[in-house]
Amino acid sequence: MTNGDIPDFFLASTDTAGFDQPRKAWRLRYVPFEGGRELLLVRVAPRVTGKNYGLTYDPDELLLAPRHSPERLQNAGPRAVFVHIAAGISPDVTRQKTVLRSDIKEIAWGEIYQSEHDAIDKKLL
Repeated sequence: MTNGDIPDFFLASTDTAGFDQPRKAWRLRYVPFEGGRELLLVRVAPRVTGKNYGLTYDPDELLLAPRHSPERLQNAGPRAVFVHIAAGISPDVTRQKTVLRSDIKEIAWGEIYQSEHDAIDKKLL
């Protein structure tokens, strides 16, 4: 985590019940994904309850990809950024040189928000 415990942004969802409450998120690094794209690896708090998504562990690292753009994810700005939220099918997936589609499971559609207040209110614009 960087900047002490100050999160880089907040992750929540208007579509998925398990992400209705905001999670703090810290950028870790970009991870190469098959096909030449990159996924943003983040650490989240609190952890995700993996059994709710068919996982055998409770991830605190998630992979994010933009839902509406092929560009890199940047920090959330005044508007929410829509993302695909995925977890590795095992905890060590994010240590691989390149992540394959078969290595991850999409668990939610979500949004990244600049502030916790915006994430609680689901302030999209």
